[in-house]
Amino acid sequence: PIGVDDYGNEISFSFGEMTESYSAIIVGAPGTGKTSLIGNILVESAKKYSAKEIQFILMDYKPGGVEFN
Repeated sequence: PIGVDDYGNEISFSFGEMTESYSAIIVGAPGTGKTSLIGNILVESAKKYSAKEIQFILMDYKPGGVEFN
C-alpha cells in the first residue's frame, strides 16, 4: 500500500516478481502529485525490503530536476 484515497480506501502499487513488471513510468502535468507518489512508493518499499533486496533508479528529465538528490 502507498496511501489512502479521499474515502479511506487503501491504494496499492505493485511491481516486481509478483507482477512480472520490473519498471514503471510516472507522467503527468505539473502539480499533479507525481513526486508525492514516488516518495510514497519509496517509503513504503523501504518499510518492507532491505537495501539489498530492492533497487530504484530515478530519472528526472526536466531542466534542474533535482527533487530526488
